[in-house]
Amino acid sequence: SSDLAGDDPKEFTFPTHRPKKTLDVFLHSPDIVVKRIQALKDVRLSDHLPVILEVDSSVRTPVGV
Repeated sequence: SSDLAGDDPKEFTFPTHRPKKTLDVFLHSPDIVVKRIQALKDVRLSDHLPVILEVDSSVRTPVGV
C-alpha cells in the first residue's frame, strides 16, 4: 500500500476546508512502483482533498514471480 506520510501538515487531506488528518490510502500489489503521491490543495470537490498517485508504467514484473 502507499499513503501520504501522515505527519506532515502539507500532506493532510481531511477535512477539505482545514486539513488536519491524512485518511487516504492506495492499496496496490508490490510489483507496482509508486513514483509520487500528492494532495491537491487548491481543489475543493469533496470532504477530502483529491490525491494524485503516479506510478511507473515502464516497470514490468512477470505475473507469478
